[in-house]
Amino acid sequence: MAEGSEKKEIKITELSAGLLWGTGFQISTDSKINYINTLLLVGFDSVSLGIFSEAGDMIKVLKNIDKNNSHTKILVTAQSLPAVDAASKYPEIDSVILASASATKSEYFAQNPDAVLIELKEGGCQSFTVSMFNPGAQLKCPSTMQIINLLAATKSPHGLRLLNFETAWNIGKKIFSP
Repeated sequence: MAEGSEKKEIKITELSAGLLWGTGFQISTDSKINYINTLLLVGFDSVSLGIFSEAGDMIKVLKNIDKNNSHTKILVTAQSLPAVDAASKYPEIDSVILASASATKSEYFAQNPDAVLIELKEGGCQSFTVSMFNPGAQLKCPSTMQIINLLAATKSPHGLRLLNFETAWNIGKKIFSP
C-alpha cells in the first residue's frame, strides 16, 4: 500500500427482504428462518430483513435466528421514529436504518448519501446497503445504479471496481432469469 494511503473497509449487506417478503410468493416461516440462518454462516457484514413490522411472521423469524456461530449483524429498515423504538426492543436486531417515508428512494439517497444509520448496540458504525435490482421499493435503499451514478457524479474516491449499470444489469439477468 502506498505511503499515506488509507485502507478502506467495505461492508457487504445481504438484502434478503425482497426475496422473503417482497416477491408476492408465499414462503413458509420455517423456510425464511432456515434461509436467514444459512446467510449468517456466509459471513456477510449484515443481513437486512427489510421493513420492520411486528405483524406477519417477522418476529417469529427474528426469535429463531441463531447468531451463535456468526458475527453477521441483523438490520431492519424503519419508516418512523416509533418503528425505530419498537425495533430496539428486539435484541436480535443490531441496526435500524431510518428511512424517510415521504421521499422516493432517489430523493432520500440524494438528500442523505450516507443514509441515517442508527446503531442500537455498537455506536459509530456507518454503512449503506446496495441492491442490484432493489426488488422491494419499500426498502428505501439506494440501488446499484444510484450508487454508481453518485460516485461518478461526485468523483468520490471509493476504491471499488464498479461495473457500469448496463453490464451489471445484464449479468444479474443472466444469473437470476429462469
